[in-house]
Amino acid sequence: GYMVHNNGTDYKTPTKVINMYAEAEATDETASPNKEYNAELTKYASKENVIILALTDSSFLDMAFNFYETSIVKFNIKNYLFIGSDHQACEKLNAKHINCYVYMTDSNANKSSFLNTKEFNRKMNIRTFFILDALILGFTILHTDVDVVFFSNPLEDLYSSEFRNLACLSDDGFCNAGFIYLKSSEFMIDIYIRMKHTAMKIGIPDQAALNNELKLAAI
Repeated sequence: GYMVHNNGTDYKTPTKVINMYAEAEATDETASPNKEYNAELTKYASKENVIILALTDSSFLDMAFNFYETSIVKFNIKNYLFIGSDHQACEKLNAKHINCYVYMTDSNANKSSFLNTKEFNRKMNIRTFFILDALILGFTILHTDVDVVFFSNPLEDLYSSEFRNLACLSDDGFCNAGFIYLKSSEFMIDIYIRMKHTAMKIGIPDQAALNNELKLAAI
């Protein structure tokens, strides 16, 4: 099932993280996203600025192709963009006329990584960076892992929902960052700014950081 967070305009940054939030701003972690990324998002998003984003690299490109065929093509989804962390992955996708944008380059993009390793955590935190940039630019995002299979077009139900901030796949009571629908609200931008700070300073994976911040925000 889904977990929903509808914290609204009365959201206040918890006292515990005010200093950390200020430090994040001071280190330029909230710098404006680049114009090229904005152009790519605008090109492929719906007229309402809604888009599906999925991370890929050369080490799991086969899963990206499989996700494209079983979910994107099957349901004729046009508003999607693969986010590549190496040029080779996007070149191969683009050669098949599949939307892909090289957001950054990761030195381990062609190597498999294992759960709870530094390399794995770093790959997972790329998601934090490109999601935050898209939220700042005003896009509503469905972020999905490429090992997911859609049974219908999820945007049809999610876009018509009343969620103010997010809806995510519930994983034993925790928000699964591998399938999460995010609106460009002040609340979610604040959450992802702090997640980016955590990624850069501590390096825990984005899912742990997300759930920590949601729990803290509820205090």
